[in-house]
Amino acid sequence: KLRPSKEASRETLLRRLSFDLIGLPPTWDEVQSFVNDDSPDAYEKLVDRLLKSQHFGERMAMVWLDAARYSDTDGYQGDGTRTNWPWRDWVIDAYNRDMPFDQFTIEQFAGDMLPDATAEQKLATCFHRNHMTNGEGGRDPEESRIDYVIDRLNTLGTVWLGLTLNCCQCHSHKYDPVSQHEYYQLSSFFNSIDEDGRAGLGRAKPYLKFKSPYAAASVESSSKLVETRKTELAAVRASAEKDFSAWLTEQRESIEKADSFSAWQTLVADNLSTTDGTQLAQQDDGVVVASGPNPRHEDYRIVAPNPLGKSSPALTGLKLEVLPHESHTNGGLSRSASGDVILTNLKVSVRSRGGSIVREIPIKSAVANYSAKKAASKAYGPISDVLDDDPRTGWTTRGSDVKEPKVAVFAFEESIIVGSNDELLIELRHRSLDGNHNIGRFRLSISRWPGPTVRSISASALEDFAVLDDRSESALKGDLRKRLLSQFFAGRSDVLAAEAAVSRANSQLGAMKKAAGDVSVMVLAERKDKRKSHVLIRGAWDKKGDEVSYGVPQSVLAWSAPTDSDKKEDKATPTRLDLARWLVDRRNPLTARVTINRYWQMLFGDGLVRTPEDFGAQGEPPTHPQLLDWLAVKFMDTGWNVKHILKLIVTSTTYRQSSAVSSELLARDPENRLLARASRYRLPAWTIRDSALRSSGLLHTQVGGPPVYPYQPPGIWAENTMGRFHYQPTEGPDQFRRTVYAFWRRSVAPTFLFDSAQRRICQIKVSRTNTPLQALTLLNDRTIREASIRLAEQACETALSPDDRVAFLVHNILTREPTETELSLLGKELAQANGFFAENPDAASRFTKLADSASSSTSDKKRQAEIAAASVVASTLLNLDEAITRE
Repeated sequence: KLRPSKEASRETLLRRLSFDLIGLPPTWDEVQSFVNDDSPDAYEKLVDRLLKSQHFGERMAMVWLDAARYSDTDGYQGDGTRTNWPWRDWVIDAYNRDMPFDQFTIEQFAGDMLPDATAEQKLATCFHRNHMTNGEGGRDPEESRIDYVIDRLNTLGTVWLGLTLNCCQCHSHKYDPVSQHEYYQLSSFFNSIDEDGRAGLGRAKPYLKFKSPYAAASVESSSKLVETRKTELAAVRASAEKDFSAWLTEQRESIEKADSFSAWQTLVADNLSTTDGTQLAQQDDGVVVASGPNPRHEDYRIVAPNPLGKSSPALTGLKLEVLPHESHTNGGLSRSASGDVILTNLKVSVRSRGGSIVREIPIKSAVANYSAKKAASKAYGPISDVLDDDPRTGWTTRGSDVKEPKVAVFAFEESIIVGSNDELLIELRHRSLDGNHNIGRFRLSISRWPGPTVRSISASALEDFAVLDDRSESALKGDLRKRLLSQFFAGRSDVLAAEAAVSRANSQLGAMKKAAGDVSVMVLAERKDKRKSHVLIRGAWDKKGDEVSYGVPQSVLAWSAPTDSDKKEDKATPTRLDLARWLVDRRNPLTARVTINRYWQMLFGDGLVRTPEDFGAQGEPPTHPQLLDWLAVKFMDTGWNVKHILKLIVTSTTYRQSSAVSSELLARDPENRLLARASRYRLPAWTIRDSALRSSGLLHTQVGGPPVYPYQPPGIWAENTMGRFHYQPTEGPDQFRRTVYAFWRRSVAPTFLFDSAQRRICQIKVSRTNTPLQALTLLNDRTIREASIRLAEQACETALSPDDRVAFLVHNILTREPTETELSLLGKELAQANGFFAENPDAASRFTKLADSASSSTSDKKRQAEIAAASVVASTLLNLDEAITRE
């Protein structure tokens, strides 16, 4: 006996529809256009426009990717990278083309089995290859293969049937009429996939070589970025070169004052120790000699003061010399059986003398005068392998002349200041699986010279310059002058920043070009010989019980799926194609209802069944069972048309209600189960990010293509990946693409997303929390700050008065007119912030100087203060409850 609430305002309806159908807020121009449209079909035209938007497919795909447990990596300990992203684009395209849901289902289950299957139809089957893959060395591949079969089966149960089938892996379902025998009959459809349980790119067959039509746009964008960065670098170098003569004079005078010149200073240890008993002693020439026991694994620990003195400049790199000796095996480099060395890791740290706080120095690169190929030396090879934390990789001298010295040079990620009371700690770790390949003799040196000096094992340019008889600039010729100029540039922060920008852009372009070629996508394909299927006793992969044939849960729909009449032999052996047709058979009581329930959840925050993963006896009954039935039938009657059913729902009176609630209604129906008002809930984190990008005009709307890397805190992957993977944010406009294209590492999901699915298993239940960490993220996340600054720049360019600037920000972020109270409060905030930044111009510069923000180029202190102040107000608005809530 309740009546619907009044219809929401036009501004609210537009904002609600825009978030629900395309996952983005409307623009201020769109708001004004809709509010001023007096035509009787204005709302319907709005719905049609949004459903035709290219962003519709992106919004729908984001939810489907969670259900599909899509990721760009394998998961588990190795968590290697995979290239299934073309399937993600197939999903976006399918939604935008309004592919009927029954066809959407069939192609993802059995696109490879359709007559004259296209590459895109085969690509669709990647849905059932998005599961995690386990490449752990001690694991039986067959155990992994069984896990993959079970994952597909459980995902089928969740996404299409809304049943907790996973219970049946170990026993017949306790609550729903599904037996363990039926569970393994159902698994038969996935048991003959042509896979062997292996993991890793190139090993997790079957694959499809696929060339994405969307990758070319990413190549073009990255190419433009490279050219822009090169132009900027040339300008910076030309400006800096004016100071080269003065620098060269300074170096000449310094060399002439000294008795000799070296770019490297030997470390003289205060303390030498080991973990497993080897005895270390340092000679007068700085060489450290190992004697005594030679254990299988050993760590050398060297503690030394800064050899450059108390007032030394920052340190830039470390040199390691591994020296042969007649006392070693075969006169080689160690006391191992072959005289070879395997160094698995090298660590450099700084600590206060006598203190316990250690600061590790990140190493950017390593070079050596010998690098073995891994194929010839198991897992050990180049010097760069010592930079991760994995003892299964490392630098080896195998394949070289062990009587020849080996030299390695390590460049620090940035120059390190070592105080007068600090000491250096160097660890040489020998933890290889082979064992006993510990260094016999070595010497360590440190340098203060950046750039080429610590990136090469050859003599530095300054060392070659020092031995010249005539060191005048006019006498410098050819290569040496170029090398000295390069050394000079290495000490200039402006040049280094520009060079680093070019390097990152080139690296990004290389990755995009690689992605634009044929990439290997994991898909489904059948073995020639079918595997036998068995009930697994207690679910154990190696405990086979009764043999079972192909079948489905009879309590859902008795098996009578049609087969291809042209292939009579198939009638005796149903296929995945038959299974897909069984799922979307009109007589199947679950698929249409379960799918409609997810759409309702997407549009209202909660489904008509509030346990979307469980339509069984232990799940909640539907709040409106007749409505769920009617919508399900309507869905099938319209040819499983997704856009049609969504339009039907969003044009209803129920959807168009206001979310305002009286105290009486709130007391009677606190969870809005009776639908007497519109639902109100926190937007998904990915929507909040995309919303900020669109509000600020930063959003790059390119559809499809390789994944991108949005901003994350530095070092976010380091611990979980043992240093094997380094996160490098995408450069240029691609940084601001929609979150659906963000690279997703299973072991470290994107940190800017809270309440997100982990994508390790199928997940369709929405999680919503509210914690201080989320508020801190929304205030400090790099993307949100970029959006705030870009909005502030636009406000200062288009509006002169404080009130107009505040109104501009409210229009673009909240998509409505500000109230008088809001104008007053936000105007005071703007004035206070502007006063602070005007008095503290350096703070304004730091606050607004971000890599991709145009404000970093302005030198007008007054304008910079105004932009900084406006960005504070923009940040405030982006963090309002109204900005992050679906109203």
